[in-house]
Amino acid sequence: MAQLDGKVIVITGGAQGMGKVTAAKAAERGAKVILTDINQEAGEAAAAEIGSGAVFARLDVASQESWTNVLQDVADQNGGIDGLVNNAGAITTGAIDAMDEGAFRKMLDIDLIGPWLGLKTALPLLKKQKRGAIVNISSVLGIMGRAEKGGYCASKFALLGLSRTAAKEAGPFGVRINSVLPGTIETPMLLAVAGEAFNAELFYEIALNRYGKPEEVAAATLFLLSDDASYISGAELVVDGGWTCGSYSMNKPEAG
Repeated sequence: MAQLDGKVIVITGGAQGMGKVTAAKAAERGAKVILTDINQEAGEAAAAEIGSGAVFARLDVASQESWTNVLQDVADQNGGIDGLVNNAGAITTGAIDAMDEGAFRKMLDIDLIGPWLGLKTALPLLKKQKRGAIVNISSVLGIMGRAEKGGYCASKFALLGLSRTAAKEAGPFGVRINSVLPGTIETPMLLAVAGEAFNAELFYEIALNRYGKPEEVAAATLFLLSDDASYISGAELVVDGGWTCGSYSMNKPEAG
């Protein structure tokens, strides 16, 4: 189990779902976690639940001012930052020719502009330290299209390109940038948007015959933040139970 003793890690979208679980697991492994979210009440409750290893800071990921204030405060109070997880996300469904422009732009603000602002703000601090790691939470819909998910796919595809570019720019300074691509993970956001019918539709193509848990995404994320991944940068770690490795057509084996 990758240890994070003494590392200072900022996690966005930490009030629920994968962000909250990642924050809790990071604290268990010895990190000081700055759990951020735009929802102050839920974020404070999550940090209190995790305990002494976590503190809450309100962050609007679509605001440069908010990013600057939070990361500078964290760096000043802790002597630097060791890791950032760009986890905050939103999803709106709808066909490309039917989606509302405002909803499309808001999703891009959270899912793409947010991580870009995080990189833009964190990289000068990490490059000056000549150490650190950033993990961007993309999606398997960053490597394949899906009907009525055009805006989400667009943002997640773009985030992978941004991550690869950041890895090339930051690498000479000893800073690593990687991506995690979750598949169908049981989170409040998925259940609110997708529902059981969506899950049932996907189940056939998931090789492991089950949906993922937030803890399993957290494990991949924390590995990439840890020193165990010291020579890994620009990578895209898929956590999807074998969904995207190919299609079964009509020949999926029966476990018996």
